[in-house]
Amino acid sequence: DDWLEVLGYAPTGTLRVLNPSAPTRGQLRNTLVPNLLAAAHQNRNAAERFRLYELGRTFWLDAAGEKCESNELVGVIVDQASATAEEALRAARSAIEDVAQAAGLAGLHFTPELSRAEAPWFEPGRTLAVSLAGAPVGHLGVLPDSLAARCVNAGQVAWFCLSPAAWEGEAFPAPRYVAPPTFPGSWQDFTFTHP
Repeated sequence: DDWLEVLGYAPTGTLRVLNPSAPTRGQLRNTLVPNLLAAAHQNRNAAERFRLYELGRTFWLDAAGEKCESNELVGVIVDQASATAEEALRAARSAIEDVAQAAGLAGLHFTPELSRAEAPWFEPGRTLAVSLAGAPVGHLGVLPDSLAARCVNAGQVAWFCLSPAAWEGEAFPAPRYVAPPTFPGSWQDFTFTHP
């Protein structure tokens, strides 16, 4: 709860623990993003550039008051040296594309997220929605400068949050063989005329 207050995040629909181990640990996480931002904060003096990720369970109450849980894949990319917001966002996007390629998934699309403001790490102009074959699978973005200043010493922090359930497929997809062309193309073509 203390760290959520530092971030300025007041989650809604969280599950409460009846007998918490500490007074400030009375709710279950509904997203892993605050956990990774806390880890980035704890490691900010260890290196100027580093990346962290976590795959874990999240818990929440739906609109009907029913308990729900699912896996979430979250990562943060910290660059306290020289990265611009655009470079940090490109690094996060590249990481997601690498995961999709390793999983054999195609059709990943990124669109600007302009209206979502349920958490302080979402900022219009710095957040993208991620979809796979038309279905939403997550978000990525760069922390607003004021929030980044609370998490790291300087620079930019990019983040991504994905729902692995939407990425389900073969664990080891069969490789696809494409035969080389019968008449391979060339980059240069010369014609000589000789008497």
